[in-house]
Amino acid sequence: MLNRWDGKFFGVEIDRRACDFAKKRYDLDLFCGTLQDYQFKANQFDLITYWQSFEHVVSPSDELKHVRKALKKGGKLIIGQLPNWESLDRVLFKGNNYHNCVPCHTFFFSERTIKNYLRRYGFKEIKLGYETWIPTQISWNLIMTLNRFFNNTIFPNKIVCLILSIPLLPLYILLKLIKRSLTFTIECRK
Repeated sequence: MLNRWDGKFFGVEIDRRACDFAKKRYDLDLFCGTLQDYQFKANQFDLITYWQSFEHVVSPSDELKHVRKALKKGGKLIIGQLPNWESLDRVLFKGNNYHNCVPCHTFFFSERTIKNYLRRYGFKEIKLGYETWIPTQISWNLIMTLNRFFNNTIFPNKIVCLILSIPLLPLYILLKLIKRSLTFTIECRK
């Protein structure tokens, strides 16, 4: 994927095994640790992205301070596939919702809360898009909920989730339209 863009790429990965694998397999320039551990220069990056990871940071406030410092003027921040606290899935499946993963997910965000965080730390041109990704996710949550009633005798697998997800696809599209999908992606500028 990276070979489609010109430029220099640098990554931060907290998991040592994932970092070593990516360095070896893809010859990537990576720092193993957190963004806060990395001693970057101010105004160093044009783009910083988080994919399925911002909900795992220990302190969103501190993280956004570091991101703001690291981005060049006009630089872009993308937070991809952030779990939506206002998703219908979370409301329906409560503790069986994959995105309610505590303690893995340290913070939960709605559209309003993530926009407030970003504005507080000086980000502008905030755009948010709701997604229909992982069509099997609602199927997985449904199976996990049914397991409570059937004493864990239903064993979820990818094929069962896929079969259940096909008739649920229109529901995912509707949830995107009414801003209740599982995740959203945010783009903004410094």
